[in-house]
Amino acid sequence: MKKKEDQLKCYVSINLLIKYGFNVYDICEYINISFGTVRNYIKKYNIKLNYSFYHTDKKVGRTKGSKWTKIDKEARKHLNFSGEKNPFYGKKHSLETKIQMSKNHADFSGEKNPFKNKYINDEEFRKHIKESHIKKWEKRDKKWRKDFGEKISESLANSEKLKNRNLHKYHKCGHLTHRKCGKIFYRSSWELNAAHQLIQNDIVKEFKLEPFYIEYINIKGDNRFSRIDFFITLTNNKQIIMEVKPKSLQEYKNNKNKIEAYKKYCGENNMNFILFDEDYLNTDTLKMELLKCL
Repeated sequence: MKKKEDQLKCYVSINLLIKYGFNVYDICEYINISFGTVRNYIKKYNIKLNYSFYHTDKKVGRTKGSKWTKIDKEARKHLNFSGEKNPFYGKKHSLETKIQMSKNHADFSGEKNPFKNKYINDEEFRKHIKESHIKKWEKRDKKWRKDFGEKISESLANSEKLKNRNLHKYHKCGHLTHRKCGKIFYRSSWELNAAHQLIQNDIVKEFKLEPFYIEYINIKGDNRFSRIDFFITLTNNKQIIMEVKPKSLQEYKNNKNKIEAYKKYCGENNMNFILFDEDYLNTDTLKMELLKCL
């Protein structure tokens, strides 16, 4: 009977020490048993091992997702390494050690990043990465794209890095907060002007900035996705997509294709489309267009 109790205690100790990240050599030294004995217990009770358990130079913590058994919980009371019982309690690295650790740290930032250098210099690699991203995006359904677009808008609105910082050299950027739109991040003074007009208009119930993507065909004939500018909901629950684009840029590159795709999307989903250009700045033109949608 005593032999079985000793075996059970030995198993509990080994199992617990493995979960704490001890390797086989530490366990042998800690509970004064041989390497073979530890290995026999592991085989007999099918104990799950940590990575590098048989390595002397690498220790890791408990296996992710593993749960404490009743025996483990009881054994923890006797093997407690918290607080002052921790052999490293109160100890700190010396300044020399900290300097050496800092020197040994791998730094892959900026030009030291091999992926960045390859991406910049290798055209074939860039093409491969671009194509793989397009394929992944095309597999996503509409709901996923809509949710992703909303997450992007939310992250831009709450980003501390973008606070008081212009993304574009010639465009005014910043944050705007109001009950109709929450917190949004505008990318130009034109978007800011449009947002202020929507806020001041009583028939606008709520609006969002760049909330989701719409598919379009670019000038090369490829399928692409573009985020709309404003998604507006009126007091009668009528929905409107509004694109902010100066007249001089409406024919530029893929802009014409995007605008056509937005109009088509609105037609298919019983929505109205408004193209916000110079005629809408500092006038009542937007208000009149919104009234037509009531």
